[in-house]
Amino acid sequence: MALGKVWFGFCQSAVFPVLVVTLLLRSSAAGAAEPPTFSLPKVEGEVKADGALDEPQYAQAFHWERFVETAPRENAQPARKTELFLFSNAEGLVVGFRAHDPRPQEIKRQRYRRDEAFDSERVEVFLDPTGEAKQLVFFVVTPMNDVVDGLYDIAAGSSQLSYDLLFRHGARITDTGWECELVIPFSSLSFAPGKQARFLLGVQRYVPRQDTEVYSLLPVDRASEDPREGMAYVLVDIEGVKPARSWHLIPAWVGSHIVEEQATRTRSAEGALGLTAEWQVRQDTSVKGTFRPDFSQVEADDTYQKINNRYPVFIREKRPFFLEGAESFATPIRLYYSRKIVQPEWGLKLSHRGDKLGVFALLAQEENVPAGRFGLRGGDKTTTWGVLRSTWSLDEVGSFLGATATYRGFGADHRNGVFSLDAARNGERLSWNGQVAFSSTSSPEKSSSGSAAIFEVRYRWDQYWSTSGSWQRVAPSFRADAGFVVRTDREIFQLQQNYSYKPREDVGLVRGSNAYLAWRSERTTKGLLVEKTLLGYADVTLPHQVRMYLNGRLGTEGVSGQEFPRTRSATVGVMWGERPLFQPAAWALLGREVVYGPAPWQGASRAWGTSLSSSLAGFTGVLVYESFSFGSGARTQKAWQGSLTYVWNEQWSAKVFLVDEDLRFFDYALAFRSRFINALLTYRVNPFSAVYVGANVALEREGELPQPFWDRVERQQVFVKVSWYF
Repeated sequence: MALGKVWFGFCQSAVFPVLVVTLLLRSSAAGAAEPPTFSLPKVEGEVKADGALDEPQYAQAFHWERFVETAPRENAQPARKTELFLFSNAEGLVVGFRAHDPRPQEIKRQRYRRDEAFDSERVEVFLDPTGEAKQLVFFVVTPMNDVVDGLYDIAAGSSQLSYDLLFRHGARITDTGWECELVIPFSSLSFAPGKQARFLLGVQRYVPRQDTEVYSLLPVDRASEDPREGMAYVLVDIEGVKPARSWHLIPAWVGSHIVEEQATRTRSAEGALGLTAEWQVRQDTSVKGTFRPDFSQVEADDTYQKINNRYPVFIREKRPFFLEGAESFATPIRLYYSRKIVQPEWGLKLSHRGDKLGVFALLAQEENVPAGRFGLRGGDKTTTWGVLRSTWSLDEVGSFLGATATYRGFGADHRNGVFSLDAARNGERLSWNGQVAFSSTSSPEKSSSGSAAIFEVRYRWDQYWSTSGSWQRVAPSFRADAGFVVRTDREIFQLQQNYSYKPREDVGLVRGSNAYLAWRSERTTKGLLVEKTLLGYADVTLPHQVRMYLNGRLGTEGVSGQEFPRTRSATVGVMWGERPLFQPAAWALLGREVVYGPAPWQGASRAWGTSLSSSLAGFTGVLVYESFSFGSGARTQKAWQGSLTYVWNEQWSAKVFLVDEDLRFFDYALAFRSRFINALLTYRVNPFSAVYVGANVALEREGELPQPFWDRVERQQVFVKVSWYF
């Protein structure tokens, strides 16, 4: 019944007929200058993927060694030779590297967990099976055989590191540098099967020494509107590509034992079996479904520090079902925020990425949702979620038209729906994007509607200077229950001048600099909040990866008719990232800001923080401390967090994460203290087949000041998760 209501709501909106018509249309990519094209040989025989390029197939491979240094020097002769080998076999695409180095003893030998090796020496391979430079999968391998993989959306300019792929890889350090090889199965890629496949290929080698050097296949043209020229890609033809398997299954089982203690002590043990399935209908269309998926906090991920947050905090999505294709739902006003769907009973997702048309839909149903999540009264009810997004590409540099519809149904008679139109135009100098949205909310008590709009524009004068401006308005009655809208009832205007400098060669004292100056005005209905602020920021990068920055703000604020003049603050910070064993950073803030409470008032604000990161062999450690105080003891907030990771090899890793927060709000006469300890041991056979064993401990206290803490909650959990790929 709930599912029918979702589709009924979509069909009545203006977006549905547009999507039905445009989904039937097929178009070709806009004409553009083709990158160089190479044909890769098909060579029979298995490749071990052990990092030793000693198989006889490499003698018949496509060979390339004319790499170009593209950073820090632009299109220069590299100081180190790099050899690339490419061919295909019955399994997939084989990529081999010989990374020569006159000083192999300086090659970093640090171990990293999956998707964390960006500080290491590495090679990167980008592939787009469609050849159109819209969405790329990428593979990264280090000399210690650690990997990073994911999905990169060129139009959105965003990466999804949690998008894991199945591929074999190996690496080894030699007397003349290091070697690595990748075997990428065609079943891990989405392409049009046939006698020949045409891939877009990009390859880069990173050499972090005093300054990180980047070697690319071809010279780059940073002024080009075609991303294939700006990122130095080539086209490769692969003969004899066979169709990939069109379906995959990933069952998972989670068992846990939980002990909670507040007024009484309770114990519970539970186990749950879930299933995720994917069907690749054709090259550009896939359907993914999930039933009772595990959305518990299995990973011991770094949490965020909650201190000094004026508005709600956006938490990055990490759940696999929602991660894949998440960039497709992104809009300037975040109308879809997957974290709102906490633990669905089932979910269904459709993705269609055509040459011009993209259609993305999601349906999910969640049981026993408390009414308080939507600001309603009453008991728990079933909630149905629906999101529909369509985009029409206008060119190859990210210009598009888009439409979005969202739906949230709570029980039988509480609904919220949003419909929006958005567009973006990316030009060589002038770029802009905008969105308008309309919401409708109904319940037995009352019904309401609202609107929101945003427009952003940017003009690039040259390679250093650019000017940007933005305007946004969110009406008091606007609601987007499936999205993340920080605040309603606001109108913001901002004008900003930007400067960015990067020398063609890393010589002299300054290795890079960025700065901006912005004017921002914000107001709400009837002057409940009026803010006019001048913002500034500047940073400079010095030799040995030393970075210093300064930002500040100066303005006035008014709350409910009361004006607070000369609101100001300045922050200065420094960090040093050259040595993996010792990477310190520190920052400090001083100013006068408005303290928002029962009676807002202006007081002095002071804050400082420091951090230390260190890597040695398989260990990686991070320690962070932050402290804030407002006024004469009005609020004091302190927090520290630390993490320690050890990676034995590409299968085994362990991580421990700790957080300790102490928040005291004297103007509210409240105090909070919380401690969290998370530990996780992981064994991975491949990105989708893994075994996790972990423990979580949480201790929270709160009470009235100046009395001691009086309320205490403690939670302990031990869990096991097993997921497998078929």
